[in-house]
Amino acid sequence: MAYAVARGVLRRTAKADASDTERATTLNAAAADPASLGLVLGVVAGGELLLELPPLRESWWAVVPLAALATRMAMTALWMSRVLPEIARLEGDPTPADERLASSLRYVLVALVPRYGVAVVVGFLLARETSGIGLAVALAAYVGALAVVSPLLVRLGQRTRVPTAGELERVRALSTRYRLGVDTVRIGAQGGAAMVSGVGRGSVVFVGERLLALPDDELAAVIAHEAAHRDHHHLAVRTATRLATTIVVLAVAVTVLDRLSGDTAAFLVGVLVALVAAPYAIRLVGGSVEVVQEHAADRAAAEQVGAEPLARALTAMTSGEAGVPAYGWLTERRLGHPSPVTRIARLGAAAS
Repeated sequence: MAYAVARGVLRRTAKADASDTERATTLNAAAADPASLGLVLGVVAGGELLLELPPLRESWWAVVPLAALATRMAMTALWMSRVLPEIARLEGDPTPADERLASSLRYVLVALVPRYGVAVVVGFLLARETSGIGLAVALAAYVGALAVVSPLLVRLGQRTRVPTAGELERVRALSTRYRLGVDTVRIGAQGGAAMVSGVGRGSVVFVGERLLALPDDELAAVIAHEAAHRDHHHLAVRTATRLATTIVVLAVAVTVLDRLSGDTAAFLVGVLVALVAAPYAIRLVGGSVEVVQEHAADRAAAEQVGAEPLARALTAMTSGEAGVPAYGWLTERRLGHPSPVTRIARLGAAAS
């Protein structure tokens, strides 16, 4: 099934009238399809385990999330084994296929474990009939702990290194010049992107190796963008939005399924629809919030460093032989990132 999905997206992308960079972006965004399919199959597999092995029913809160995680990782691995070589070809990435697959799977696993951990925690508390207040306190504590350890999770999921003395001195000089408040950075090996992780001043900015080749004002603009995410607590907002959306979607699904429980056929159809639609709904809402945050961080960076240096940095970071990639509204939400064309256009308008 994963191979069928991969073949389909490769065929559609090959026929599309788009640049290599845009095709690579489309393939990256399509990773949500096998992930959602793996989630559906994983929940079904977890239910089958509970039916076939009654002793496991007491631990349903762990069995179902773990089965879903294992199935989702398997689907993702199969999908990546077919699609990653084409993405590497389109992006001109010389990294060996096995190394690229291993690093991508490690990144996905580290990203997914905390999310499925939420499901385990919630299920465990519900099985113990914990009160609503207790559940809310436990979730808040879990989210807070994740925020604190998120820099460590990034380091586990990606290859990073400590900056050299010269690199750190340059970053701190730029931080002082533009009042960015960034003292701690790590370098992403061979990376061409930047991100921030953590809470407040305990956060860490991760700067891709290739970004160090940018001129000072462009590098400062990129760091300012990440500092804006930190200063506006965007990571906390994203996590809270994902949790709130998940709770609302599940509540709606449970309510609808409860009303369909009298009709077995309708109930089974409802379960299948909920399993397919819920991940997309959650991702759509979360992706919309992330797109808004990216534009807000761009505005903040433009105010501190300038719109023109940030636009030049974006062009350098995302352009290939065919130029800067452009993609549509839905792809932006699936990636959780606005199109570089849209960002550069907004920065151009701000500069003028």
